[in-house]
Amino acid sequence: MKVEGWQRIYAHTWLTEGFRLGAVETNLTVKNSIDVPAEGLYVTQAKGELWQNGKKIGDASTERLTGAFDRGVFCTYEDNGGAVVLIGTGDGLTYDYAKGTIKLFYRPKTDLLMPGDCIRHIVYFAGASGGTPQQRTTTAQMVEFARQFGILEPGKAGYAPKMLAGKTLDTYMLWNVDAQGTAVQAQIPKTAMPGFLPAAVDGLNDHWSVYLLDNAQKGDNFRMLPIRDGRAWAQLDLNLADSDLFLGHPVTASDPKVTLLVSWKQEGQWVIEAHNPTDAPITAALTTTKGWPKFDFTEKIELAPGSSKTWAVAERK
Repeated sequence: MKVEGWQRIYAHTWLTEGFRLGAVETNLTVKNSIDVPAEGLYVTQAKGELWQNGKKIGDASTERLTGAFDRGVFCTYEDNGGAVVLIGTGDGLTYDYAKGTIKLFYRPKTDLLMPGDCIRHIVYFAGASGGTPQQRTTTAQMVEFARQFGILEPGKAGYAPKMLAGKTLDTYMLWNVDAQGTAVQAQIPKTAMPGFLPAAVDGLNDHWSVYLLDNAQKGDNFRMLPIRDGRAWAQLDLNLADSDLFLGHPVTASDPKVTLLVSWKQEGQWVIEAHNPTDAPITAALTTTKGWPKFDFTEKIELAPGSSKTWAVAERK
C-alpha cells in the first residue's frame, strides 16, 4: 500500500425541486514513494459543459482545454437521468477537457511524492432531478444555482448574512464561519435558494455541545449539531423566512479539556453535565455564551480525575 488515510463523502439533504449538495474530500499520507505522472494523479471524470468566470468555455465540440480546476470553474451536465454540477476548488486540482468530457487530476508541486507527504483535496458537486425535457433541470438552472451559492462569481453569493458574533470565512458553495471559540450569531434575510445552504462552523471545541437555534422561529427552534475536528455542520433553508441564528456552544468552560454536555430534558428544563476526562484535577469556570437565549448559567467547578457533575437548569421565561 502506497498511501494511508481516508476519503469522506458529504451529502446534504435534497431540497424538493431543487439541488442536493455534496463533496468528496481526500486526505492521504504517502507511505511509499510515488512517481507522479506528467498529468498528475487521476481523481475522476464526468461529462458536461465547462464554465469559467461565468462563461461557457467548452462543450462537445471542444477539441481540448487544460487548466487549474480552481474556484469559479465548474462543469454542468443536463440529462433525462438528472443534472450534475462538478465544482472546482483549487487544492492542486487540474482538468483535461475534450469533446464534452472532463478529467480531473491532482498535481502536487513535485514529481516524486515521498513518505510523509500529503495528498489533500476536495471536489464539490451538486445534483438535481431529471425527467423529460420539460421536467428536467436545465443548464440555465444549474448556472443560477452556481450564482446563488457563490460559485459563478467566487466571493459573491445570493444571500447576505449580517454578522453579530463570529465572522464569515467563505461563501463559496458553503457558508463557512468562525465561531471564535464560542458561537456565531447572524441574521440572514429570507432568500430564494435552489438548495439547502450548508453551514460549516469552525473554531469550536469537540468536547462541548453545539446547537443551532433560530430566534426568528417560535416553538422548537433549536437542535444539537454534530461536530468533528472543531467543525460543526448545519443545513439552512433560507427560502422559508428571515433567520436570526445562534450556531455554537451554549455553555463554555475556561479549561478546554472539560467535557460539556448540554441537553434539553423537557419543556422548560435543561441539563448540563461537566466531566473531567483527564488524569489530573481540573478547576474551571462554566458560563453561558452571550446570545444564548434559553437559560443563564454560571458555575465554578473542581472535578477530580474521571468525575462528573450535573445541574438541572430552568429555562428563561
